[in-house]
Amino acid sequence: MPLLPRGSSTTLDGPASPRPSALTLLTWTNVLMGLSAASATFATCQVLGEEADFIAAAFAFAIITATYTRDRLTGPDSEGAPGSREAWMARHHQAMRTWMGLCVLLALVTAVLRPWCALALVLAWISARLYAKPWISARGRREALRQLPGMKVPYVVAVWVTVAILPVAAGNNLLTLASTWWWTLSVLLIGSVEVINNDLRDVGADRLDGTRSLPVLLGVARAKRLGYALAVLGLLVSTAVAPLVGLVWGGYAAALLACHSPERDARLRPWIESQVTVAALAAAVPAGAFGL
Repeated sequence: MPLLPRGSSTTLDGPASPRPSALTLLTWTNVLMGLSAASATFATCQVLGEEADFIAAAFAFAIITATYTRDRLTGPDSEGAPGSREAWMARHHQAMRTWMGLCVLLALVTAVLRPWCALALVLAWISARLYAKPWISARGRREALRQLPGMKVPYVVAVWVTVAILPVAAGNNLLTLASTWWWTLSVLLIGSVEVINNDLRDVGADRLDGTRSLPVLLGVARAKRLGYALAVLGLLVSTAVAPLVGLVWGGYAAALLACHSPERDARLRPWIESQVTVAALAAAVPAGAFGL
């Protein structure tokens, strides 16, 4: 094994590049995204008055981590600039495939233990296929669902709801409760802000790919304004079931959106991808605290 300066790594071509920090690695391996999904499950349990379901949380972590890792592995072939996420993924391609396989295995195990996780797994798999595979005739070619105008945001958030909320709500016979649907709606609205933040990062690639995301359709400034509106709507809806969660999570999501710029994306990325953890923390605050 070649000896390298502390904090450096090498590429196949030779020059050393800075070794990513631990927080960056948690982002690049999609662990933070998976933790957000698990946090959404824990928050759902708290808001709906149920005991924390660690098996359902493990399922949400596994399926979201595996899905986002697969997207990265099947993305552009370019290795990117030295020190970039793309370059790191190219160097560790086999290790990331192994990591994805372990997450899939965990999802399958939890699906055996929780029947509603099995249903969510099937729905997530079908959704992922429909999302990425070109099967719709449009503009003289075949397009995937993600390429249709404005479809990325609602579709991605709906998958998150399926993975993080459905197993808890259905498994505890809570689907007929109004509070379940108020919570689901608030997650759809505030969660959309995170997806818009991700689309701001991907706007260049989306234009090249023909994906008409909201920033591509509306422009960055208007997409941000829409994100603020969604955060406020989510906050208002959450007052019916979890006002503190809506206030903390909605405010945090809007603040990250306001701070976003191409130059800041790498620094903000860990906080964007892990943002649902603040919802779980806020949901853990005892009811009636702060007068909310």
